[in-house]
Amino acid sequence: MKKIIFIISALCLSQSILQAQGQFKLKEINTAWFPAVGFGSTPAEKTEFNGRIYFSAQESAIGRTLWSTDGSTAGTKKYSATHINPTELTAINNYLYFSAEDASGDRELYRTDGVTSPIKIEVNTSGNTNPAFVSYDQGRIYFRGVTTSNGTQVCSFPENNPSSIALHLPASGGTPFNAYTISGGQLIMIRRVNSSDYNLYTLTTGSPTAVPLNHGLIPGNGFNPGIVNTDLVAYNGKAYVGTIFDLFELDATGVTLISSNIRPKTLVVANNELFFQASPPGNVNLSYLHRLDNTGVITGFPSIPLVGSSSNSLFIFNNLMYGWIEDGASNGIYKFHFSTPTPTFSANLPSKPENFDTAYGDYDTWYHVAYLPGTIGSSVLKTNYLGTTVLCSNNIDYVQNDFILFNNDLYFNDFFWDTGVPNPIVDCDPPQANTGVEIFKLTQSQLNCQPVTIYNSGTLTDGFYTSGTTLDIGGNMTFSGNTCTILQSPSTTINPVITITPPAQVLTIPGGCP
Repeated sequence: MKKIIFIISALCLSQSILQAQGQFKLKEINTAWFPAVGFGSTPAEKTEFNGRIYFSAQESAIGRTLWSTDGSTAGTKKYSATHINPTELTAINNYLYFSAEDASGDRELYRTDGVTSPIKIEVNTSGNTNPAFVSYDQGRIYFRGVTTSNGTQVCSFPENNPSSIALHLPASGGTPFNAYTISGGQLIMIRRVNSSDYNLYTLTTGSPTAVPLNHGLIPGNGFNPGIVNTDLVAYNGKAYVGTIFDLFELDATGVTLISSNIRPKTLVVANNELFFQASPPGNVNLSYLHRLDNTGVITGFPSIPLVGSSSNSLFIFNNLMYGWIEDGASNGIYKFHFSTPTPTFSANLPSKPENFDTAYGDYDTWYHVAYLPGTIGSSVLKTNYLGTTVLCSNNIDYVQNDFILFNNDLYFNDFFWDTGVPNPIVDCDPPQANTGVEIFKLTQSQLNCQPVTIYNSGTLTDGFYTSGTTLDIGGNMTFSGNTCTILQSPSTTINPVITITPPAQVLTIPGGCP
C-alpha cells in the first residue's frame, strides 16, 4: 500500500499544512537554581544508547550533569552527579563515550555501558585532556586529546582495553587539527597552520604505532577558519572538502584538485553519490546543484538553483533529498529524486527551515523547524513524501532544536509554560511569566494523527489527511486540476455532492493513527 500511495502522491504539486495535537513537557528538570524566566535545564546532545536517551542538563549551580530517559516522566533521571558538564556524547558499539569534568575541573574522556559507573580514560595526567571527536575503526577508538608533553594529539586505544592508550606522534611534534573523518581505513585530518592555511594529515587506522603522515599544504587556501567535522565529508574511500573556491579530494596519497573556482559548499552523500552546491567556473552569481558519482564524474544541474547565501542549502536522509531553491519568489524548500534531479519532480514545501542543522531525518520522514507565513515564532514540522504537517506552531521567541526520534516518539527542546499545561489553541506551550527550556515529547500518535476529522466546504485542500477514528468530508467541494487528496482512517464518509473532475483524485485507504 505504501508504494501505491507514493505513486499517487507524486502527482501532487502542492503540499497541505495539517495541524496536529500539542506537545507535552517530559520533565521540568531545573526547579531550584535558576530563576524560571528564560532559563530551564536546556537539555543538550540527546543520544540514544542501550534503550534510553542520554543528554546533559542544568539543574543546579554545580553545572550540567548527565541524565537519561526511557521516554516517561518517572523514567527521566540523573545518571551521574559527579561527571560535570558532559559533552561529546557518542554511542559506539556497547559503550557511551563522553567528555566531562570532575570536582577539581579536570576534563577527561569517560565511557559507560549504561549499567556500571563510568570509567575514566585519562591521557594528560598533569592537566586537561579535553577529548573531542570520538570515533571508531578497525577495533580501535580514536579521539583528539591534549597530552602531557606533546600538545594536542591523535590518541587511540583498543576498544577492549581502554587502558592501553597510544599517542600517534608526527615527526613535527604536536598535531592540533580542526576536523577529521575516517574513510578507506584512513583517519583523514585537516590541521590549521595559520589564519587561512591548512595541512592534510592521514593516519592508517587499526595500528597502535601508526604515525600521521603530513601531506603538506592544501592548495587554494581560503578555508573558513571555523571549519568543523561536518565540512569534511567521507565518500567512496576518500574525503572531500571545499575551500572558498575549489573542491579537493583527500586520501592517503595526498591532495587532488577535483574542480577549481566553483565555490563548493554543503557537501552531502546520498544514494552512493556526493551532492554539493557550486557555481559554474568563474561565475559567482549562479549557484546550483552538482553531483559527483562514484566514477569521479561531476554533473551540474543548472535547473536547480540553490540559495547562494545559505551555508546549508541541502539536506539529505535515506531516499529523500531537499534543497533550498532560489525560485525568485519564496525561496522554498523542494524535494527531488536522485537519479534525474529536476524541479519537475519536486514539490514546494510551505517555507524554508530556520536551520537545516536542527533537522532530524529518520527513514522517510524529516522533522524540522520553520517560520510559517502569518505566524509568530517558529513551528515544528514533519515532512515526507505524503506532505508537510505542522506538529506545533506559534511558539514565541524560541526555535525548537536538538531533535531525536526514540521508540517512534519525537523529543526536542522548547520553552515550557510554568503550569506545564499545553495551550489547546496554538498547540505549543507559549512562554508566559515563568518559562524555561526543557525537554519535550511528541508521541507517535501525535506525529501521525490529525485531530480534525470533519471537513466542510472550502476547508479541504490537496494533501494527506489521517485520523484515528473517522473522516467526514462535507459537501459543496470541488476537486479539479492536477491535484490529489489522500484520506486514511478506519472509517471515511464522503458527501455525495462533492465534485471530482479528472485528473484530480480523491483516494480513501483504510488504516489510521496508531
